[in-house]
Amino acid sequence: MTLAAHNGSPPMRVSLTRLLAERPSLGWLFFAAGVVTVYLVSLPAILFRPTGIEWAIWWPAVGIAVGLVIRAPRRAVPVALLILTAVFLVVQFSAGRPPELAIPFGVAAGLEVAVVALILRGGRERALHVSRVSDLARLLLAAVAGAAVLTVIASAAIATQVSLDAVVEYLQTSVLAHIIGVIVVTPLFFDHGRTSLRGREREFVLQVVSVIGTIAVIAAAASIGLPLAFLLLGPLVWGAARFSGRIVIVQFLVVMLVVSEFGEETGGLISVDGVQSQLSAFMVELFVLSSGVVILAVLALAGSQRRVLRLSSAAIAASLTGFADLRLRGGQWSVTAINDAARLSFGSEERPVEAIFERESVAALAAIAADLSEQAASLGGLARLTTLDERILETTVSPLLDPDRGAGDDDDRRYSLQFLDITDSLRLARAEEEELQRAAEMQRALLPDQPPAVEGWQVAGACLPSRDVGGDFFSWSTQSGALSITLGDVMGKGLGAGVMAASLQMAIRLQPPTASPGAVLTRSARAVADQLERASTFATVVHARIDTVTGVVEYADAGHGLTLIVRTGGGYERLASTSLPLGVDEDEVWLDSRATLGASDVLLSISDGALDAFPDSADPLADVAALVATAESAQDAVDAVLGLSRLPGIADDITVVAVRRSA
Repeated sequence: MTLAAHNGSPPMRVSLTRLLAERPSLGWLFFAAGVVTVYLVSLPAILFRPTGIEWAIWWPAVGIAVGLVIRAPRRAVPVALLILTAVFLVVQFSAGRPPELAIPFGVAAGLEVAVVALILRGGRERALHVSRVSDLARLLLAAVAGAAVLTVIASAAIATQVSLDAVVEYLQTSVLAHIIGVIVVTPLFFDHGRTSLRGREREFVLQVVSVIGTIAVIAAAASIGLPLAFLLLGPLVWGAARFSGRIVIVQFLVVMLVVSEFGEETGGLISVDGVQSQLSAFMVELFVLSSGVVILAVLALAGSQRRVLRLSSAAIAASLTGFADLRLRGGQWSVTAINDAARLSFGSEERPVEAIFERESVAALAAIAADLSEQAASLGGLARLTTLDERILETTVSPLLDPDRGAGDDDDRRYSLQFLDITDSLRLARAEEEELQRAAEMQRALLPDQPPAVEGWQVAGACLPSRDVGGDFFSWSTQSGALSITLGDVMGKGLGAGVMAASLQMAIRLQPPTASPGAVLTRSARAVADQLERASTFATVVHARIDTVTGVVEYADAGHGLTLIVRTGGGYERLASTSLPLGVDEDEVWLDSRATLGASDVLLSISDGALDAFPDSADPLADVAALVATAESAQDAVDAVLGLSRLPGIADDITVVAVRRSA
């Protein structure tokens, strides 16, 4: 149902259920009109039944009544059922039935409506939809259940008041009439979506003409005893597949009324000659019922397809991916935008590709389309195209072939062009790359470039980040009679870890040169505690001071644990860590430990990235020690560790610092 909106805005669709709930006076007026219709349809069905048949064989009133109830607000259903039951009683008395039959028949019809409506409504308030197979299955179940209730009550009344033979006649002629009334008429009150005849007027006229022509053929065949009623299914199925459900159902009802009630003297164009009138009526009803089920099935299938198409169209319209129609006609390529994303790039009108893309992109597009034409089963071709206004589009081209024309028809070809405008993404990626490169340059500038010259000692170090910027760092410095080294690893990778590493490195450099290694780490941790907490990260650090005269190493290790002394005579000593990393516990205090470097010994500190080269080793530090045991200089030791980066599976930063005491 459609109501006109105010202020000239487009019409708004309002369901009858909502109308009855929000505007009771108008809703009850509609219900009253429905009740009158039920009466006007019921009475002729009883009075004008075929000769020789006692009971009604045409009962659309039950479908109308059920439709009124399922569309009514839940609170109004009991009142509606009472009113409809009263109408059925009035119909029975108006038709001249005795009270002993009129009362049970009227009550039975009201109970039938109640059972069918209860099954259809269930516990939900959503509208039933003709395109939902589950709703149509519910309709079939409800029709049978309602007819069963009616049959039990009516048969009992007929058996006690008329005869058992009359019960048989009633079962043959009237039960199917009630099932047909529910199955064929009630769907008029279902939701049929927003289908219309707009743009299909000519096809609809042709379909109506075909229905009329088919009826004429059936009438001509019936005059010579040839039954061709099944031919009606052709044009009716055509209509069900193409047009609105309500239009098709009304058309079906009119056609079935015409062919079953008018025509041959035997009682209609689809009646059966040579059999009893009751059996003929049963066969006509069976034909109408089966035809109705077929029409509803086609309506459900077509409606489901239209609903999927509407959802797909809505998704395409709202998609950030551009969809366009690429067409080759008479040797000329053109593009027509389909959704808003495409219109932003191509405009609203059909345009030649030369007015949109650069020359190289036009040639690439034509080449892809030509290749797809030769391989019609291809899923599509990919290309990165550039427009005249320097927008870069990542495109997919897929053929839209008409199977009736064949793949070799080059006069008119159509393709689906789908694209994403990646211009801004590429620019952003380039800007981020440039930012990372600048950050990498700054990080490299913070690393020491030349090792200190200390007599009797060799120092070397390197940092190899897995990305442009990493979380590893190292440094060294000299004081009178002492050499200090630092190696740290901030959890994480990329720019964030690099910024935190720079902050921590600066905090360590600013500590007094006379401070002990433990004091250096403790003070540095306090300086960057807030930054580590905000970044939700931590850092492992080792800081060592070497007495260049005695070779005594005083160090503090904050959860790093990857520092070792490789001895000249073989073997190694690990400088173990007993403290937490920086940023884990703000109250942590780091203490000093001691070790001694002998002649030709190497103090080596590495980041955990070097251990990735030994995934199956029980003691990867022993493997690293063996790797540098033959190194003749600190730089040789560093180069040996950095060589691990060329092995497969190395995805972390590798940082190493080596200090070798001369012989």
